[in-house]
Amino acid sequence: MAPKLLAQINSSDIRRRLFSHTFWSIVGEVSSKGLMLLSLLFLARILTKAEYGEFGLVRSTINLFAILGGLGLGLTANRYVAEYSTKDRVMSGRIVGATYLLAIASGLVVGGVVLFGAKSIAENLLHANQLVLSLRIAGVLLVMNAINGAQIGVLQGLEEFKLLAIGNLCQGVIGLIALPVGARLAGPDGAVLGFVLYTLAGMSAFSVLIRVALKKQSITATLSGVSTVFSLVSSFAIPVALSGISIAPFKWMAEIIVARSAGFAALALFHASMAVITAYLAIVSTINSPLISLTASASHKSGSRNVQYVNLYASWFVFLVISLPGLLFPRLMSILFGPAYNNPQFHTIVLLLTFYCGLLVYYQGILRMLTLRGSMWFPFITNLAEGATLIVALLCLSTNGVAGLATAYIASYIVRIAVTVPFLLRANMIPRRLIFDKAFLISAVAFSAIVSLQVMLIA
Repeated sequence: MAPKLLAQINSSDIRRRLFSHTFWSIVGEVSSKGLMLLSLLFLARILTKAEYGEFGLVRSTINLFAILGGLGLGLTANRYVAEYSTKDRVMSGRIVGATYLLAIASGLVVGGVVLFGAKSIAENLLHANQLVLSLRIAGVLLVMNAINGAQIGVLQGLEEFKLLAIGNLCQGVIGLIALPVGARLAGPDGAVLGFVLYTLAGMSAFSVLIRVALKKQSITATLSGVSTVFSLVSSFAIPVALSGISIAPFKWMAEIIVARSAGFAALALFHASMAVITAYLAIVSTINSPLISLTASASHKSGSRNVQYVNLYASWFVFLVISLPGLLFPRLMSILFGPAYNNPQFHTIVLLLTFYCGLLVYYQGILRMLTLRGSMWFPFITNLAEGATLIVALLCLSTNGVAGLATAYIASYIVRIAVTVPFLLRANMIPRRLIFDKAFLISAVAFSAIVSLQVMLIA
């Protein structure tokens, strides 16, 4: 597939920048997400399955409120800093200032809600009183997480992927030490405290690196005149944030349902499988930000059209390559997580969630096209459809426990794609020949057949 992808990029400048940005993006993602995956593998061996399930539910709770606190500012900064960094440096500096200001404000609000509402969340929503301390620690983490996400978006928008890789490495090393040590000393609460140190390390490193990047590009981050860009930032950030908010509560609720019905030990199988999926997404996503930045900054250049095919399908073909060993030999995952996870149920869940990941990765290309056209309200609508389907499917499959949850994830994304593709065709946002590309269709059928066969063999 690689020659076909490369053939779509005729501009030597775009090709050079894409390869450079993707290389450093891969280095950064491997440093951050790769080291985080190692941390999670250590946690799976240190904690009991029930404790790992508790830790996983706390992480999901953090992710839910992080979307509220982040306000979609990372993607917004990437989009608009990239657009204005070369043609209007003053405007770009104001966008950076506005991004910081909004991130701090939203982080304080959301972090405060979790910090002071931890007891109520644990008792009334999660039905797990033992998680109160972890949630209070998470409240502090959320403030830093909001700032961290905005800073990453700024570096991506400035196309400083090398500096971003350095920051990710610093953050990943701290996480690799802090999470396992915290879990060893204080169980799930200690692991969450390790997450705080991990996030603090990233926030500090990215802050220094942004100052270096801004100085290098002669951009001054400022709050002067920042009100003039609030409408620009908010018009993009609000639908992005709402898109995340519209699906995250459904996923959080689904995990709560499984934890109550099947227990935290069963939920641990889901989160261990999700760690594998996160690793896949981390690798695939290395090309996401470079493509958005390059296409946004080249939106008025003739070469920008040449990346359309790559923009849509690069994620998919990269995913096929990296997921193939796990599809063919699903039992390999048990070696990573330890003997407690060496059972057919875990292998089946890994396969099902890998299929879900394939659907998600395919949609990444579609979402990039929507992002670059500024059509961010439509993902909000499709997220609602996905979330509603997730809960309905899970309730129908409630007797299947965590396997039912994985199947519900698949059903929810199939519905999302089924809603999206007709809209794209009617709106002429993506050419029909790209949506029905033969190479994609053949590879998608082969991928589906392998997953189905492996699940039947395990059963």
